[in-house]
Amino acid sequence: MHAITTLALQRSIAQLEQAGAHYTEAQLFYAVCYTVLAPLRAALGKLRVALTLPPPLSPTAVAGGLRHWIDRHGVPVGLLPANPSLVSAAAPHTTTELDHYGLPQVLVCQDAAIAAMLRANAFDLELACPVFTVHDWPLLEAIIAALHRANRPRILVLHNASADGLALAGQLTATAPSAIPVQPIGLRPRHAKALRLCAHRRLPPSTLSALAMVDDEARWLRRGWQADVAAVYPIQLLRSLRAIVYATPQPISWRERWRYFVHSGFMSWPAWKEAV
Repeated sequence: MHAITTLALQRSIAQLEQAGAHYTEAQLFYAVCYTVLAPLRAALGKLRVALTLPPPLSPTAVAGGLRHWIDRHGVPVGLLPANPSLVSAAAPHTTTELDHYGLPQVLVCQDAAIAAMLRANAFDLELACPVFTVHDWPLLEAIIAALHRANRPRILVLHNASADGLALAGQLTATAPSAIPVQPIGLRPRHAKALRLCAHRRLPPSTLSALAMVDDEARWLRRGWQADVAAVYPIQLLRSLRAIVYATPQPISWRERWRYFVHSGFMSWPAWKEAV
């Protein structure tokens, strides 16, 4: 088993380095598990079977293999520190620059390490979507004001496929600012099954009874299963989040259009019409 772990770790690190993404130690653990499970997951994909799989390796074994790797080769390229606070936060904590701008959306993550990973990959800068954690809730007044200035703003919530994660989405919805909808984007149990993620089985938490779920997802949660957002392969996670952020275009209101035409300059439509 030690040889299997070492080989899978080597391949996973090489694949992540080639992808060029920053990733957490938890994401590396799941990547190693998927390397071991590659033939099984490929067969399940061909059969279109949707289910979650128990990890074939223990986190302790992979962590020991990683320490051995670091002793011999140094820290893998892209691996983030275990402490998310050591990652430079690109989320605006000084918000005077937002005083005159609208902010169409923000992302709130249940997992602080995932939030740090997204910021390290410049997700917030690329998509103009600041990334926060639940520890930043309630959001700063300047962020809320910038959201109010945008047309159809929204707060996206990224949570684990667990009873606590689903309950968190409801809690943020209940305490969100008025006129700013909260949109939970997953992870849900059906997403974990469709992606054939590795999942852990623990005792069902007390928050499960408050969800009022009676479908297959509820039965999956009731058996104690839960899947972390970290179980999604880093590149796949970034790609999926980009698709979600880009999915809903923000239409321009008539006030925004009027403001543009009035102040856009001599090449704007009103000035051009007068010249003709």
